Amino acid sequence: MGNHSTDKEFHAGGGAVSLVSTCTSASLMFVADRFSGNTANGKDGSGTSGGGALRVEPNSTGSPTVTLINDVFQANTSQGNGGAIAVFGTSPGSVALFSRNSTFFKTNHAKFNGGGVWMGGTASADLVNDIIWAGTVGKGGVGKDLDTDGTPTVTLNHTDIGNIGAGTTTVDAGGNLSVNPTFSKTSFTLKTGSPMIDSGLCTAPSGPPVPTDDFFHHPRPDLAGPDPTKCDRGAAEF
Repeated sequence: MGNHSTDKEFHAGGGAVSLVSTCTSASLMFVADRFSGNTANGKDGSGTSGGGALRVEPNSTGSPTVTLINDVFQANTSQGNGGAIAVFGTSPGSVALFSRNSTFFKTNHAKFNGGGVWMGGTASADLVNDIIWAGTVGKGGVGKDLDTDGTPTVTLNHTDIGNIGAGTTTVDAGGNLSVNPTFSKTSFTLKTGSPMIDSGLCTAPSGPPVPTDDFFHHPRPDLAGPDPTKCDRGAAEF
């Protein structure tokens, strides 16, 4: 929490974690991590700089895979793109981002584009049961919660997402929403009556599986929940 990345050049990023250049074919997984209050500053915040919490930018020979499981992104800030996450792939390499039951909430902010998540170049994302909500961008910025530049494709499956930048290519795999997730007043946990409760998948159609427990290590689905056979969206089961 509260890490800071800065540089006099354009490409500074990844306030908490920065995976650049030599992360050729790494397979990286973050499980039940909370990225909060991290900041990425680059000169004028332009170029591929960004990723207030996480930045992934391999060189052209790199094709890393990044997997997020039950992660929480809160109040991260980028002076470039991607308030929480910035991903950039360079051909012939690529970056594959998978996320299962992650929550982005409480004003992740980008000065330019993609308040929550920004992707550029040769990259793809597969998001299942995520909540990406309440991101912000600076004046003239686009995609408060998600934005892409170039050829990235984002597959959304039972994900609740707010504002997506015009021109972003998404694949609707079903069950997606764009509604207020109604979090508890001071937390990323779900409030009674939240449309995220019992509306997620318990089995992912492909890629990494839906986790069998949540951020707090409670079982998913929650046997004490409203419907013990159904899973919630986001990092925390109700």
